[in-house]
Amino acid sequence: MLVEINLLPEKEPKKIGFIVFIVSLLLLSLMAGAFYFYQIQSINNQIKGINDQIALTKKIVTQLGKSEQTAAPTSSVDLLKTAIKKETENRVPTVPIIQHLNSLLPERGFILSFSLQDSGSLTISVQFDTATESANFLENLNQVGWIKTATLTSLTSTPLKDETSSTTDSTVGTKTLSNSANQYLPRYRGEFQIILKIEEAKKLPNEQSVDGTEMKGAVQR
Repeated sequence: MLVEINLLPEKEPKKIGFIVFIVSLLLLSLMAGAFYFYQIQSINNQIKGINDQIALTKKIVTQLGKSEQTAAPTSSVDLLKTAIKKETENRVPTVPIIQHLNSLLPERGFILSFSLQDSGSLTISVQFDTATESANFLENLNQVGWIKTATLTSLTSTPLKDETSSTTDSTVGTKTLSNSANQYLPRYRGEFQIILKIEEAKKLPNEQSVDGTEMKGAVQR
């Protein structure tokens, strides 16, 4: 009968659980590292894409700016021409209006001031010899086709010295004054508010005179 005797000490069993833990920890570390690496790469790609879009946008803006600079002079000229044309079309002609108003005045009537608004509102100040002349002038205004309404807002009288009130005696060579009450003759100043029919007033012919009547008086616009 054969008997084997082992005199060496027995080896301790390996700790398999510890080895499995270490291996699992390494695997988890590798997976986490791979995940973070993927995230970093994705963020870098997004940043690169945004930078590319910004660069493209700047390029487009630069090109548009050059195009606008090239087209700006032409556009400015066109806008200016359009504005001038519009202003010309909408402007009520002043000269024919003054000429026609002068034709309605009495012989010694004078327009002292004249103010015309774009809205078609016209204000004039007129000098008359008598109050009756101002009433007749108002009546004539209301009969004009391109005048919508005309009103006399005020009428004031101002005494002016009559240069013909003194006479000379040829026999004696001395001047004698007439009655002091006749030395000053009143002059009437009427303020008129006129509303024009703008479209009809624009059609007035721009001539030098109306019905052969020349402009008279000192007109201030």
